[in-house]
Amino acid sequence: MDEDGAYATFEENIEGSIAPGKLADFAVLRKDPRKVAPDAIKDIVVDATYMGGQRVWQAAPNAKVALHLHSDAVFGDGNEEENLMHDHQ
Repeated sequence: MDEDGAYATFEENIEGSIAPGKLADFAVLRKDPRKVAPDAIKDIVVDATYMGGQRVWQAAPNAKVALHLHSDAVFGDGNEEENLMHDHQ
């Protein structure tokens, strides 16, 4: 949630920015996406993700590649049941 969203829901004291004592959802990236070529952003390794200020996932220390999706992957087609079945194949 951004600062405006947190303010709109009266939660600016607990979320909306990364600061001591606030909840935070964010990802730790290996490289700064503002400093790589646009076509290289997809290759940036995600080192960790945090939800509510707690680490919920961490890459192996020797991770070398970003997550790459299959070229036939389809998202947002509205058929959640089919998508879930595909995830478990």
